[in-house]
Amino acid sequence: MHLHEFRLPEENLLVTNEPQVYEEFKKQKKGAGGPTVRKPQSIKIDDYLEKYGQLSYTYDFGDNWQFEIRLKKW
Repeated sequence: MHLHEFRLPEENLLVTNEPQVYEEFKKQKKGAGGPTVRKPQSIKIDDYLEKYGQLSYTYDFGDNWQFEIRLKKW
């Protein structure tokens, strides 16, 4: 399994399948700062893409492939 994440700064949200990041977030006190962390299975990324028109995506933390995904009209 390749680890990945979507960053949604407008919502102060990080969506990742990295178990350690999610577990650390669950241990934080509310209001401790930093983004809210969610699992990819719990969110529809396309809703955010439609709302903001773009988002940042990192795939395979070892190779650190970074993408900017932008929604365009045809």
